[in-house]
Amino acid sequence: MPAHRHKKGSVAIRVADAIEESDSSVPTIVRSRVVHRSVNTSARQSVRNRVHVDTNPYPVPQLESHGVESADPLHGVDDASTLPFHEDDAGDNQNWETTRTSPEVLDGHTRHYKKKSWRVRPIIKWREHRASYMDEMLRLDGWFYDSLVCSGGCADLIASHRCLDCFHAKPRCEGCMLKEHQQHPLHVIEKWNGSFWQRSSLASLGLIINLGHSGMSCPDADSAPRSMTVIHVNGVHRVYVKFCCCYTTPEGFLPRNQLLRCRWYPASLERPKTVVTFDALDLFHQCTTQGKISAYDFYTSVRQRSCNTGVEESATRYKEFSFISRCYRHLLMLKRGGIGHMGGSAFSIEDGALAFDCPSCPHPGKNLPDGWEDAAPAMKFLYCLFLAIDANFRLMNKNKGTGDDVCLSGGSAYFVEETRYQQSIATLGAPIEKSACGSTFQALARANTRADKAYPVTGVGGVVCARSGLVRPNGVGDLQKGERYVNMDHIILSTLIGTILTTIAFSYNICCQWSVNFADRMKKFPPFMWLNLLVITILYYIPKFHLPAHGSKCLSKYSFNLREGSARTDGEEVERNWSMSNEIAPSTLEMTPENRRDTLNDIFHAKNWRKITNLGSSLLVKLSNAIPARDQHNAIYNEFTATFPEKSISEWTAWVLKWDVDPDSCDDPYQAIHKSATLTDVRRELASEDSREASGGSTAYATLTPSTFLVLGLEVEDSHVALLAKSSQASNPTHAALLEEKRAALQQRLKKWREAQQSFMPGANDIIEALPSEDRPESASLLFPHNLPKPQQIPACVPNLAKKELRLRKAQADTALSEIRRLLRIRSSLRGSQKSISGQRALTRSHATLDTFNQKIDSNVSRYRIARTAILALESDASLTSSYKQLLSEDVRGPGRDDFFFDAPNSAARRRAEALGEGAFTPSWIWLSGDSGKDADAATVEFDEAMRIEWLRTRARARRWSEQVDLVVEEMRRTLKYMDWKAKWWRDRKALREEQRKEYKSGLDAYAEKQARVWESMGIRFAGLWRGVHEAADIPRSWSSHHLSAPYILTRRKPLVIVRAAPTAAAPSITPADPATYIPPRTESREEAAGSAGEDNIYQHSDDEDDFEDDEDDEDDGDFD
Repeated sequence: MPAHRHKKGSVAIRVADAIEESDSSVPTIVRSRVVHRSVNTSARQSVRNRVHVDTNPYPVPQLESHGVESADPLHGVDDASTLPFHEDDAGDNQNWETTRTSPEVLDGHTRHYKKKSWRVRPIIKWREHRASYMDEMLRLDGWFYDSLVCSGGCADLIASHRCLDCFHAKPRCEGCMLKEHQQHPLHVIEKWNGSFWQRSSLASLGLIINLGHSGMSCPDADSAPRSMTVIHVNGVHRVYVKFCCCYTTPEGFLPRNQLLRCRWYPASLERPKTVVTFDALDLFHQCTTQGKISAYDFYTSVRQRSCNTGVEESATRYKEFSFISRCYRHLLMLKRGGIGHMGGSAFSIEDGALAFDCPSCPHPGKNLPDGWEDAAPAMKFLYCLFLAIDANFRLMNKNKGTGDDVCLSGGSAYFVEETRYQQSIATLGAPIEKSACGSTFQALARANTRADKAYPVTGVGGVVCARSGLVRPNGVGDLQKGERYVNMDHIILSTLIGTILTTIAFSYNICCQWSVNFADRMKKFPPFMWLNLLVITILYYIPKFHLPAHGSKCLSKYSFNLREGSARTDGEEVERNWSMSNEIAPSTLEMTPENRRDTLNDIFHAKNWRKITNLGSSLLVKLSNAIPARDQHNAIYNEFTATFPEKSISEWTAWVLKWDVDPDSCDDPYQAIHKSATLTDVRRELASEDSREASGGSTAYATLTPSTFLVLGLEVEDSHVALLAKSSQASNPTHAALLEEKRAALQQRLKKWREAQQSFMPGANDIIEALPSEDRPESASLLFPHNLPKPQQIPACVPNLAKKELRLRKAQADTALSEIRRLLRIRSSLRGSQKSISGQRALTRSHATLDTFNQKIDSNVSRYRIARTAILALESDASLTSSYKQLLSEDVRGPGRDDFFFDAPNSAARRRAEALGEGAFTPSWIWLSGDSGKDADAATVEFDEAMRIEWLRTRARARRWSEQVDLVVEEMRRTLKYMDWKAKWWRDRKALREEQRKEYKSGLDAYAEKQARVWESMGIRFAGLWRGVHEAADIPRSWSSHHLSAPYILTRRKPLVIVRAAPTAAAPSITPADPATYIPPRTESREEAAGSAGEDNIYQHSDDEDDFEDDEDDEDDGDFD
C-alpha cells in the first residue's frame, strides 16, 4: 500500500492525480500521492506494477543521487520509525483500502487508484473480532501458566507472584521476586490467592531500597528503614528506604540529594516522606504543556491506577505533588536557559533571559548579515521586526487575598517584571482614552472598566512575533481593568528594551488610535525603556481579520494587503496563541497570582519551543505557497496593466507611491472619491441606532440587536445561495466532500438563525414550525420579515424590524448593482485585450480569468434579485420601488456596444443591433440608474475610479506575494544563522563556571554540548527540508557550508504538487527572481494550517490520510532537555 511516511533509506515518488484541464498551461492544482520505492527490488517492482507514474513537466531534484540520510548528528539511538519501509510491511493496513470502481483517463493513460476509507473500515473490521480480543484479555486475568513451580532458579518453591511491568515475566516465589526487583522497586506486582490475582506490593514482601551504594546496603545506614510515598507513572507506591550515612561530602550526605540522584524529587528539604519520580514529573510536564492537564487531574489519574475502587484508604499527596511539579518545571526552565552554568546559589537572571527568542526574527549580532543597516529603502522590510499585540480576557485570576507566595520566574521569562510594572500603572495613571475611529471594538470604551471586583486580574496583554507566533521575552503582563494604554505601552516597551533595529511594525486591532500619541506616552516611562525614534521607523497595521470592522479611513492606511513591505503578514498570530493558552484558563483562574504567572510562563515556553521545532515545515509551506502565487499574480498584474493607457498607469503609480511614503499627504488612491452609501454604511448606521435604543431602554437584546440579527440573516442567505449554486457542480468525490463540509457549516449557522428568530420574530414561530424539514440546508427557507404575509410583517416581529430589513435590502441591492457594474467594466477591458491575444496558452489563461469574473457577476445578480424581491414585499409605496427594476439576463452586460455583441452571441437582438448600428444602440438600464451617471463625464469618472482601484489592488497583491518570497527566504537564512549562533552560545557556557568537582563539571559540559548539538541538528534538518525548493526555484542560498551540504529531507505528509504556467517572457516581473519550476510537498500541520489568514487560499488540502495514525505524533522535536 502507499505509505505516507518517508523513511530513511527510501526514496519518495510523487504521483500526481491531476484535475482534468482543457489545456496544460492553465494553472492547475493537483493532488499527489506518496509511494515509497524501497531499496528492496521486489518491493520496488510491486510499486511500479501497481501505479503508473506520469512524467512531471517540471524538474524534480534528483534525490537518488544524494541519498536520504539523517540530518540529525545525534542519530545513534535506534528508532523504529526511521527504518526503511517495504511494501510487504503494510500488513493488515491493506484491509483498510477500497479500489475505485471507475478509472480515470489522463494523458491517454488509464489509472486506477486505491482510495482510503480508514475512518470507517478499521472499526468495522475489528468489530468482527471483538470476541477474540475479549477472550485474550480475560485469559490474562487467570492462571494460564504451565507450572505452579517457580522458574526463577530456587528449590522448587511455589510460584505465587507475578510482575505486571516486566516483559514476558513468569510467576515467581517471594524470594525470587525480591531478588529480581532490587533495581526495579516501583514495579507493580500481583499475588495469586487461589482464586484470582490480587494487588500486592514489593514493600509487603520486605523490599528495602538502599541509597548511596548502587542498591547495596550501606554499612553506616540508619538502623530502621523509613516509610516513604512515591508517586510514579504507574501509581502511588508505599516503599521502605534506607539512607546512606557514610558520605564524606555534605552534598552526598543530604537525604534530598540522595533521592535526587535516584531521580526521585523530594517534597521537603530535611526529612522527606513523599517523592515524585522524574519520569512522572516529565510525563506531567508534557501533559500539561500539550494537553493543559491540571496537576489535580494528573495526580488523581495516577492515584487511581493504584486503587480505582476506593477500598484502600490512603492519605492524599496532591499538595506535595503540586509543590514538586511547580519547583521542577522552574528548574527545567533554569536548566534549559543555561543558568546552571553561571554558578552560585543565588542566581542573577536578566529580564527575559529564560525566554526563547524567535530564530526567524532579526537579531543584530546573531543572525543579520553585515551592512544590514545600509539596505536600500525598498529592501528594509527584510530586516523589519513584525510584532502583533492584543489582550486576552479569558486568562483571569480570582482574588486569593494577600499571601506569602513568590513568583519563581519573576521577570526572567515572558511576564514583565512585576515591581516596575505596578509602579508604571500607579505613577502614570489611567487617562480616559477616546476613539475617533468608526470601529465597533470595545477595547477603548471599556479600557477603565473592571469586569468584577472578585477578579483583580481581568486578563493579560501580550506581544508575539507576527510572523511565527512566538511569545516575546517580557511580552506578557496582567491587566487590572480593561485594555488600557498604560498596560499595553509598558508591555510593548519592556519587550523592546535594548532593540537596535531600524524598522519595527506593530499590529494591533486598535492601532489607528493607540498609535496617535505613542511617542508622547513613551516619554513618561523610564528612559531605559525608550525607543530611539531618531533611528527606528515604526509602522502601524491592523490585523486582517479585524480591519473590516474599522472605519473607511483605516481600511487602506493600516492594511497589510496594501502597505509596502508587509509581505503576506496577517497580524493574527497573537489570536492563535490565545486560542491555545485559553485551554489552561480554568486551572490558572484558581491559582495564586505568583503560581499563575509561573504556570503561564511554562506554557508559553513550551509553546515557543514547539513553534521553533516546527519552523522547518512552517517556513517551507510559506515558501511553497508564495512562489506559485507570486508568479500567478505577477502574470495577472502584467496582463491587466497592458489593458490601460500608459498615461493612466503613470498617474496612478505616482499617486500610490506618494501615498506609500505618507498616507496623510494625499487622498487615498484605494478609495473611491465619489461613492454612495454601501451596505456597510447602512449596517453602521443601524448599529448606532441600536446603541441609542439600547441606552434608552427600547430593546431587551444585549448580545444580538435587530440590525445584527438581520445582518446575520443576510450572511446566512449568501452562504445559502452560494451552496445552492455549488451543489450542481459536485462532479467528483473531492468536490462532494467539500460540499458536505460547507453543508455542515451552513447547518450550524442556520441553527443559530432559527434560535434568534424566536426572539426577533416571535409571531412567526408557528410558521417556522410548519415549514417542511429539509435534508439539505440549501433547500431550507430562511423566512425573513418580507416572507411573511403583509398583515403579519409588523405584529409578528419586534418593533421596526421590517423597516430595518427594507433599509438593508435597499443598500444590498445598490451595493450588488454597483459591484455588477464594476465587474462588467473589468470584464469589458479584459475582452478588449483578447483581440490582440494569440496562442492557445494565452487564450486559455484569458478565458479562465473571464470565467472568474463571470462567477462573481452571477453571484451579485442573484443577490440583487433576492434584495429586489424583499423590497417589493416590504415597500407599500410603488413610487419608491421604481428604481429597482427587474434584472434580466440580457440586462447584465457592459456599457458599450461591443459588450452587447460579446454577451449576446448569435442572438436575434445582436443581429438587430448590428443592422441598426452604433446610433441606435441602447445600453442596459443598469448603466442609466443609481450612481452610474447619466452623462459621459460622470461615467468616465466612475470608470477611472473603479478601474484605478482594481488595478492598484492587483498591483498590491503582486507586490505582497513578491515580498513574501523574499522575506521567507531571508527568514530561512536567519533561522539557520541563529541556530549556529545558539550552538556556539551553549559551547561558550562550558567555560563560564569554574567547577572543581569532577562529577558536576562533567554534567555541565555534557549538557552544554548536548544542547549545542540539538540546535545544530535542527539547523541541518531545516536546511535539508528547504534545499529542494531553493534549488528548484533557482533561489541563491546564503547559508553556511554545513547547511549547503545538508542532505535532502523528504516530508512525511502527503504533498501537493502545484503545476502552473510561468509568466510570459514579455511581461516584466515585480522582482528579479526567476519563476520556480518545482514546488516541494506541503508539510503544513494542523496548527500551522490554522494560521493561513488573510486573502483566500487557492491551495486545497487532501482529505485523505495515508495511515491510520496521526502525523502529529511523529513530529521530530529534538531532545529538548
